[in-house]
Amino acid sequence: HVVLGVVVLLASGLLTLVLAAAFQRSITTPIRELAETARGISERKDYTVRAVRRSNDETGRLTDAFNLMLDEIEGGQDALQRANQTLRAQAAQLTESAGVLLAQARRMLDFASQVASIASGTAAAVEQASRTVGEVRQTAQVTNQKARLVAENAQRAVQISASGSRSTEETAAGMKRI
Repeated sequence: HVVLGVVVLLASGLLTLVLAAAFQRSITTPIRELAETARGISERKDYTVRAVRRSNDETGRLTDAFNLMLDEIEGGQDALQRANQTLRAQAAQLTESAGVLLAQARRMLDFASQVASIASGTAAAVEQASRTVGEVRQTAQVTNQKARLVAENAQRAVQISASGSRSTEETAAGMKRI
């Protein structure tokens, strides 16, 4: 009986080891495959890869959750890439607009410089005209003074001439009387 008991004990131990190994493989193989898939995705940054579901138990649900998480990450990556493309396009537009604005500002600056130059020339001309008007005014005053003196001298000459005429007439009349 002892031998039979040892054989049964050995057979049941061997059967337990075989069943435990099979049970262990059914749990660890899907988890190991999931871990390898995660490592590959992490190294290559390829979020299109999906884990293969091997069963309908907890490991199958874990695989589904993992794949769902990858779907969300992939969607986020796609949205991020689209946003980056949009930002690049907007940055290019802003750069182009800034170039146009810079060119306009330079043209405005050139125009303002031309206007300032013209204004400076006009101010110089106005200043020269003001000086000329002042000189003409002074000349007119001097001419006016000289004209008054000439008029006064002409009036004296008329008076002297009239006085000389009277003297001549008186002298002639006196000579006629003689």
